Amino acid sequence: MNPNFHEPEESAAYSLEGVARITGVASQTILHYQESGLIRSAPFDDETVRMLRRIEHLRSAYEVNDAALRLILSLMEKVERGSSLRRP
Repeated sequence: MNPNFHEPEESAAYSLEGVARITGVASQTILHYQESGLIRSAPFDDETVRMLRRIEHLRSAYEVNDAALRLILSLMEKVERGSSLRRP
């Protein structure tokens, strides 16, 4: 991750260049993730920024490919949804 990344603004919409600047992820990489279905299409929002940070962490920490990322992200989403259903 880029040490010069910025925190996202609250409920903001971002351009491709804005998301690249905020996350430190190259524009071409963001477009690749978009084409691969790992992130939503523009307009980008705070959720996109969070997802890109998560993807980049998984990729750098565990050196996983797109297929593994898709599986891991799907499982993480299921766990998060399941845990939110069990809260009182």
